[in-house]
Amino acid sequence: MLGNQNMKEMEKQIDQIKKRRKDRSHGYDYYLRELPPIKEKQKIIGNFVEIKNYSGQLYSYELEDDVENWTIYSLIKRYEPVHLNSSVCYALKCVDEGLRNYVKEETCRASAPKEWIGENPDKLFILQILFKKYLLSSGVERGCEYYFDERERKNVLYFAHKDYTKDLTHIEGKQVARLFRDTANPFVKHEAMEIDVKIYDERLFVFFSPSVLFSDQNKELITGKRAKRLHQIISSSKYDNNLTIYGDMKWWFDFLCSKGRTLLDTSKLLDFVGSVRPPKDSTTRNGLAATHRMEKYLDV
Repeated sequence: MLGNQNMKEMEKQIDQIKKRRKDRSHGYDYYLRELPPIKEKQKIIGNFVEIKNYSGQLYSYELEDDVENWTIYSLIKRYEPVHLNSSVCYALKCVDEGLRNYVKEETCRASAPKEWIGENPDKLFILQILFKKYLLSSGVERGCEYYFDERERKNVLYFAHKDYTKDLTHIEGKQVARLFRDTANPFVKHEAMEIDVKIYDERLFVFFSPSVLFSDQNKELITGKRAKRLHQIISSSKYDNNLTIYGDMKWWFDFLCSKGRTLLDTSKLLDFVGSVRPPKDSTTRNGLAATHRMEKYLDV
């Protein structure tokens, strides 16, 4: 009986060792565990700028009686800087002929945004919407295509690839589109940028988030499973690093917000200094992992 008990104990220990080996070799927890950061100062560039001022005017109109909001929105593009709130139409320019029949022109008021806000920061959300649309419309006016991602509620700017006799499209020195023709179904990869405006501490900030879109031979954007598959094949992580991502954001910032191109006065891309940093590459990370293995993953 004693011999049988000892055998069972040994078998149990062997099973535990095998399980630990399996967890170490195949368990995903090993690869997801947190490693200590490297204590080293670094300058971190953000993907946002602060809106300091808008040198144009904010226009407001009362809507005509019985005019529904959807009527106004059906007459304008999604990115046009027009917003409706409590039977008032707000815009960053005078309404055009298409809207004049739906607003009371005699109620028009024009004022500088800062004066209009006054001591009421609750009005900031209206400027938040208008400034985002202003940047999007500025991009379209300068040659961009606009895309609204219904599923993720994203507003994205990109450039079309208009000449299919060429593989690349360049705008102001930057490659913005590339044709992949050596496939069964040729497609174009577009370097795109999501534009958003957010409120923090009663201040407005523009956020630039790099994105990638694909279009087919008919110049229609590819969505769904095929787009997901293309993202997997052409993974941005194979080609992008912090410097190229920063370069993309800087280019779009200059394209949309540089002086002389916009009525918005903004800061530069904001940055801050950190006291620690993550590994720069997989080699550094593997070195950290080798010296910081957790006991539960070892054969002890």
